Amino acid sequence: MNQLLSISRINDTELKSILNRIQGEELLRLSRPWYYPNLGEFDLQLIHATGLTEQDIDDFVERIWKGRPEEKVKIVRDASFLVWLMWYCLTHNDVPGFKSTLIYHMIKQYRKLYKKYFKTVCNPDVFIIALERLSKSHLFSGEGAVPGAISYLSDDLARKYEGGIKNQDLDTISDFISESRSRLNQSFHSFANLYYKIIETPGEREISFTEELGDQVNSPIPTLREELLQYVANQICMGGYKDQQAIDEAKKITKISGSMATALVDELSNGTTSTLYFDSVKCILTTLLDSPLLTPTPSRIDDIVTRLMSIKRTTEPAYFKKEIQELTSAFVENSGRKQEFHSLTPQTQFRISKFLAYYIGRVFRNILLQLKESGSL
Repeated sequence: MNQLLSISRINDTELKSILNRIQGEELLRLSRPWYYPNLGEFDLQLIHATGLTEQDIDDFVERIWKGRPEEKVKIVRDASFLVWLMWYCLTHNDVPGFKSTLIYHMIKQYRKLYKKYFKTVCNPDVFIIALERLSKSHLFSGEGAVPGAISYLSDDLARKYEGGIKNQDLDTISDFISESRSRLNQSFHSFANLYYKIIETPGEREISFTEELGDQVNSPIPTLREELLQYVANQICMGGYKDQQAIDEAKKITKISGSMATALVDELSNGTTSTLYFDSVKCILTTLLDSPLLTPTPSRIDDIVTRLMSIKRTTEPAYFKKEIQELTSAFVENSGRKQEFHSLTPQTQFRISKFLAYYIGRVFRNILLQLKESGSL
């Protein structure tokens, strides 16, 4: 970070003006339910205010993450320049500038999630109805809705990660980038599901009710459902969890190579980059939990996974098969097996995705059985 600072020519007045404008204008625009942030101009202005070039920033990103698991992770690379700006503000005791930069980072995460969940033009009336029907504990509920949610998350993340960013702790910075994306995604996912539910059942638009959904990140009393999803996702992504029985069974069903199966599970459970996959794994688990999983037997979970992986079209913004395929793509790239994967036939690539689906399904089943047997469930 110091190396990038040494070649910069920062115009502090211009930088402060841009950051103030972002917080004062762009954040408020998010009050419009249908607003999709267009941030390209702000990105260029910030780079200009630092006296750097895009090549300088690209070189910086390559340099700081070289040799680390995050080296090829897109969300980490994309956020690195703004993290550097946060660091710069903190080293100059500019706490307001640090917080404004963090808010801009969160607005950029919101923009990416908006694009992920709303593939078509958003219906503003339904958007407003969905906001009104959220539970009181949902992050997007209440006065200010989206701007309030981003401000709340930004303040919380600032308290948690300010020291690590100032000290250039790359592990902490990686955790910060992952958590900032994951926490916002959890709320966006549940909100988008409600939005599409209203779209599909227009007769319910006039009914006043409070929609209770999972993935609510600021609920003071988590439900059993939420605790279960959090626990299993944490086990898989953050606890270095590996279930050899599940690996062997999923490999037998899909007949993929042992080396590919090992590479995928190693990437999923390595405890470093695996935290970046938490929200996707939780989304996958949510879909499984919503299925009729009353008797967690091997044949039942396999039937559910097979059915979910065979869906060809859906109006849902995020669904099991799509999340599985996106995770597979991330895993093969981050584990260094991208070239090998793309040399395979589409049928073999799909079998590899199905391996991941069956593995997560089997792990979920096994953890449920363990909790049931121990009396914890």
